[in-house]
Amino acid sequence: MSQELLVERPRDLYIVDMNNTLLAKYQILSDEDAVAPIASNDVIVLPVRSEKGDGYCKLYILWRRGEKLSEIMLSVRDKIWYPMAVAAYGEVYVVTDPFTLYKLGDDESPRINNISVELDEDNRKLVINVKAYDNGSALYRVIFVYSVNGSKWMYKDMDIARTYVVEPVGGYGYREELYKTILDITPNTSIEFYIVVIDNVGNYVMSNIHAYKVIEE
Repeated sequence: MSQELLVERPRDLYIVDMNNTLLAKYQILSDEDAVAPIASNDVIVLPVRSEKGDGYCKLYILWRRGEKLSEIMLSVRDKIWYPMAVAAYGEVYVVTDPFTLYKLGDDESPRINNISVELDEDNRKLVINVKAYDNGSALYRVIFVYSVNGSKWMYKDMDIARTYVVEPVGGYGYREELYKTILDITPNTSIEFYIVVIDNVGNYVMSNIHAYKVIEE
């Protein structure tokens, strides 16, 4: 007498903490089979295989709470394997068949969308706002580099200006984020500055140098 092994579909990816508490889950398509995911502090890479039609391999890129950020379809030259994936130094390597190795990484620099500068009502504080964005690996740091009255360059990390009731899908830096810093100033002060934006794999962009002088009226 033969027996058949019945496997429930669809198979879900469950995200749990160290106390075995369920935090979230992600449901793949009913004709897909997943293999072991790769997880970082912010992102989960979930490789899947399907025999639907000619078959395919795919990577789901998920936020750590299970929401999908994107997906990448991988072509196959020969019989489809269950994709085997490893990650190192911000890059993902995937084998999909005996002849195909993919190397996936983020080679795109972040983007500075806007820089604005304003004085407070008492002309004693200079407020600098920067809108920055990174689509591939999220923003790591936004640095304010400045010189006062011809001094040596000084460095200051900018802070996220917006507040959220719930952390946005993808965390901070996967969308346009507003960063802010405030400098105490005195009248007749000259300030030069530029902005450095760095993503989580080391890509960066630098703004032009901006120069201002605060004049006492």
